Amino acid sequence: MIANASGFLSTVSVIPDMPSIRVMNLLRTRTIKMPDKRIFGTGDRLGIRTITSDLRFVRAAANQGVVLDSYIHSSHSF
Repeated sequence: MIANASGFLSTVSVIPDMPSIRVMNLLRTRTIKMPDKRIFGTGDRLGIRTITSDLRFVRAAANQGVVLDSYIHSSHSF
């Protein structure tokens, strides 16, 4: 299993934070905070779908008129 993880991680590239203006302009609320703005905003700027279980952020952004390309999965405890 460790070999599989190592093989996978060798194909992953780190993307620096570069959030889009439209996500950075979201008003701060209880569900819209800076770490999420960086994550979702970077995906938004680069046109990358964000895979997340953070439905609250996605809904809060949509309520402010910013629809994000995201895939929502159910949350699981590990």
